Amino acid sequence: MATESERISVSAASEAVATPGDELMDHAQDEGASGNGEVLPREMVQSAITAPLLEGHVRYLVEFADSNVEFRRAEFDALANAFGFTYSAPKQDLRSTFLVLDSTCDPNLLCQVAQRAVMVRYVCLVWGVGATLEDCISDALKQRLCPLETYKTATFRFDFHRLGRKKLPKGRRTAMFKAIANFGFTGKIMLENPEYVHLLIEDYTPTGFAHPKLEGHHCASPHLVITGTRLCSSNRSELLDMLDLKVRNMIGNTSMDPELSIIQANMAQVMPGSLVLDPFCGTAGLLLPCAHFGGYVMGTDIAFQVIHGIGKTSRTNTGSKLRGPDENIRANFRQIGSSDKCVDTLVGDFAHLPWRDGLFLDAIVSDPPYGIREQTRKIGADKPSRGPIDPASATYFPKSQHYELGTLFTDLVQFAAEYLVVGGCLSFWIPELLDGNDFEFPSHPCLSVVAVSQQPLSSRYARRLVTMKKMRAPNKGECVVPIKPFSVRPVVFDPKKA
Repeated sequence: MATESERISVSAASEAVATPGDELMDHAQDEGASGNGEVLPREMVQSAITAPLLEGHVRYLVEFADSNVEFRRAEFDALANAFGFTYSAPKQDLRSTFLVLDSTCDPNLLCQVAQRAVMVRYVCLVWGVGATLEDCISDALKQRLCPLETYKTATFRFDFHRLGRKKLPKGRRTAMFKAIANFGFTGKIMLENPEYVHLLIEDYTPTGFAHPKLEGHHCASPHLVITGTRLCSSNRSELLDMLDLKVRNMIGNTSMDPELSIIQANMAQVMPGSLVLDPFCGTAGLLLPCAHFGGYVMGTDIAFQVIHGIGKTSRTNTGSKLRGPDENIRANFRQIGSSDKCVDTLVGDFAHLPWRDGLFLDAIVSDPPYGIREQTRKIGADKPSRGPIDPASATYFPKSQHYELGTLFTDLVQFAAEYLVVGGCLSFWIPELLDGNDFEFPSHPCLSVVAVSQQPLSSRYARRLVTMKKMRAPNKGECVVPIKPFSVRPVVFDPKKA
C-alpha cells in the first residue's frame, strides 16, 4: 500500500489471489504430491494442528464455505475485531477450506463470530490430526490438544464430514465406526440434541482446496483426517434464505447477491444500534442485512421511482409491467422483520449532500453504479436551460448529468472522512479494469485500509470490495487524495478494447 499522502494502488501482480486452475489439475493427477516443492494448503493445515500448543491456549478449526474465497478470511477477521475475539494463527493458504487458530479468549466470542459470518460453516475444538484415520485417532488419544475425559459419559453423536467426495468409498464407513470406538465413550448415542456433536473430517482433495475443476479427480483414500468436537455452527443457510432474491418483495436490475451483501455488512462491522447509511441505496439490498444485525439504516438514491416503489417492475410473470403494492423498500424490511430498524430512504443526490455537518454515522456501505447496467448521474445540466426555472414548482424536475466514476469515489471517501465517527467503517464496491495496470482507489489520511478483496466479473473487468476504518478526526486542511478519471463501460461493451 502507498503512504497516506499518496494515491493508494494495489499491484495487479502482488494482490491477485491465486485461483486454482491447471496447476491444481496437475496436483490432482499426482494425487496430492507437491512436485515442485510447493507447500499445499492441506499440508499447512496439518502443520498448524500438529504445532505445539501454548499453555492456556485452545486450538480451534474453522471450516469455510466454498464460495467467494477471497472474502472469507477478511470477513472472519472483521467480525473477530468487532466482537473482541483475538487469536493467533500460523501462516495458512487463503484458498484452504480450513483455518486453524489458537486463542485464550472466551469460546462464546468465537461462537458469536461464527454464527454471524456467512462464509463460516462451523467451528470445532480440535482433538487430533493425521494423514490416515488410524494416525488421527492415535493423535487424539494422546490428549495433547484437548482432554477427552469431559466427553466420556456425556450423550453424543459423530458427524462424518467429507471434503472433495460426495460418497464414501466402499467399506469406509465401517472402518470409521471401528476407529471411533477406540475413544471408549460410554455415554448414550443420541441423534437428536446430544450434549456434544463430535466430528470426523476427511479431506479427499489433492490440495486441500475444493474447486469445481477437481470434480472427478477424487482419491480413493483421504489425504488428511481431523477429529474434534463441534463448538458451534453458523447461521449461513438461514441468512441466505431470508435474503433470497427469488422471494424478496422488491428487487432491481443491480440488486446485490445476498451472500455478498452480508459480507459487506460484516466488513463494515455493523452492530446493534449502529447508524448506517447507503448513499446509493437502490432497493436497499445492502441495508437489509445491516438492519437484521441490529443497525438503524438510512438510504438515499437519485432514482425517485425506486425510492417511492413506482414505475416498471423488475419481476417477470407478475401479470403487470408496473410494480405492485408490496414492491417497495419498506416491504423488504417488513419481510425480514426489521421495519423498526429502517429510519428512512430518501430521494437525494450524493453530489449535493443533504446532511448536517458533524460526525454521526457508524458505518457507510455502498455499491455505486458503474455505468454498465445503471447510469452514474447527478443533478446538473450540461447546457443552460431555455427560459425561466422555478425549482419550487410542483411540476419541476431537475436535469441530471454524468457523474464521472473517479470523482464519485473520491467524493465518497471524502464524505466518509467527514461524517463517520472515529472507529466507523466505510465499505464500498469499486470496478476494476483487468488491463494489467495497478488498481487504484482514493485515500484519506484519517482512513486506514482494512481489506481489499476482488470479485472477478469477466475476463475484462472485476470489482473490489474496499473497507476502510476511520482512525482519527481529520486535521484542518486534510482532504482526500483523488484518483484519475476512469470508465469501465467502453471496455465492457466494446469487444475491440477487450
